[in-house]
Amino acid sequence: MRWLILSTVVLFGGGACGGGNAAQSNGGSQVPGHVERTGEVWLTVNGKEITEDMVMATARLMPDDEIERLKRSGGWVHKVEQVGIGEVLYLGALEKGIHEEPEVQKAIAMAVRETLAQENFRRQVERRITEGTIKKYYQDRKVQYKREQAHARHILVREEALANKLIEQLKNGGDFAALAKEHSLDSATKEKGGDLGWFNKDMLDPSIAKVTFESGLNEVQGPIETRFGYHIFEVLERRDQIPLEEVEQEIVNKLRQQEAEKVLADIKAEAKMV
Repeated sequence: MRWLILSTVVLFGGGACGGGNAAQSNGGSQVPGHVERTGEVWLTVNGKEITEDMVMATARLMPDDEIERLKRSGGWVHKVEQVGIGEVLYLGALEKGIHEEPEVQKAIAMAVRETLAQENFRRQVERRITEGTIKKYYQDRKVQYKREQAHARHILVREEALANKLIEQLKNGGDFAALAKEHSLDSATKEKGGDLGWFNKDMLDPSIAKVTFESGLNEVQGPIETRFGYHIFEVLERRDQIPLEEVEQEIVNKLRQQEAEKVLADIKAEAKMV
């Protein structure tokens, strides 16, 4: 979740990261936005280094899972580029003396106040989210996480003859993961040895679901024909409840939203605004 008690201009997030000769104004005082360029260099723009610490500072209020999602989707590259564009604009502003204009100085001062307010707000919310509150949320809503699931692996091939041949090899001690990597047509799982992870019964083709949820564990099943081809299945585990550790981040995000609303309500109730 993003902390939204005040509006924040983020288009050029990280652009306020100067360095080198730009660190001092004409009067010798430090200009606004100067930071040390520490950490691994992720980008160079017009000879200026954009470092890991600079980029991460702009993402300080983003949850870890959102950062990971951006990295997986390729969106993180855009984030780094944003910081690079901000660097160009920031240095250009210093050269033009924009930072010395009175109205701009007021805007900079308000941006500093806003950053401090956001950080104070974030810390107040985070203090309310503990191991105990996370466990309580899970226990209070345990029925919500109750569902029949299986953990299985499979090999998908086009010909029934090949499927039968592989099943025979498996029954004679063949390595399921190795055979999946060599023969499976499922590009999403073959490099993981055919591992499908955990899934719900209603996520499967009915013919596969019946085998998956009614067969014994660690037994090779198949071939099962679907429109994709012939499947060889092995069920590794079953469960009827999603454990806390798999939904903990989801719960933390929900608690952050709830507690943010409560903190904001408390601030409004206590503040004397007329």
